[in-house]
Amino acid sequence: MAWVTPRTWVLNELVNPTKMNTLRSNLNELWKYTTAGDILYAGSSTSLSRLPIGTTNQVLSVSGGVPVWRTISNQTILFTEPKTNASWNGSSKSVASYNITANSFNSDIPTTAKGIIAFITAKWSTDGSGNNIHIKTKGATNPIIYLRNDTNYYIEKQATIPLDSNGDFTVVVQTATCDYVKIHIVGYIL
Repeated sequence: MAWVTPRTWVLNELVNPTKMNTLRSNLNELWKYTTAGDILYAGSSTSLSRLPIGTTNQVLSVSGGVPVWRTISNQTILFTEPKTNASWNGSSKSVASYNITANSFNSDIPTTAKGIIAFITAKWSTDGSGNNIHIKTKGATNPIIYLRNDTNYYIEKQATIPLDSNGDFTVVVQTATCDYVKIHIVGYIL
């Protein structure tokens, strides 16, 4: 239905379906939506404008006095529950280098993540001076986090681990099999 010039309402007037349908049609003409999630806002003092729905990881902001969607970089997202997977939730790991894609580790980590925030726990069954695990960005030389078993059998640390351009990081078990390795990812950085 097309726009109809609004009527003048009279006090105590009986409102019937025809009058309400005309009002509803006028409101529909005003509403400039095209997609679920669109937002209507006052573009000026006399006109309405449509802000299309944003995309994943965008936030509503204001620019020039009107609402806009912005993608925030270097945004830290924390999970309400730590994320892990069966392979890294207390299992034994042999001496090796393990390349892990963060999104494959847990699908709640987006492929656009630039880093992860992780808690790492390692345990050896015997004291083995020099037994260690380190975690690094895939392809990097220096570890971001280093767990070394010099005098205790159990070590726990946390770190922010940068991911490479494919979203990968590397876990290296050196010297001896680690009897228990747990990685809990508590957040990520966009």
